[in-house]
Amino acid sequence: VHTSTSEVYGTALTMPISESHPLQGQSPYSASKIGADMMAESYARSFDVPVVVLRPFNTFGPRQSERAIVPT
Repeated sequence: VHTSTSEVYGTALTMPISESHPLQGQSPYSASKIGADMMAESYARSFDVPVVVLRPFNTFGPRQSERAIVPT
């Protein structure tokens, strides 16, 4: 299991965002996550093992921004 980020999608071209949405790195962080996603997928193909990429959206918890829908 590889944990990525919703930021790999950049600015949404369509809503809701589907898994086939183009990846658009708009910061060094999101670009590095796209690279890590590609490495995980390459590993899966090279070694014939299952790999799952998680891209969480709108997580919440301690230290959540006051601007968030569910501030904590």
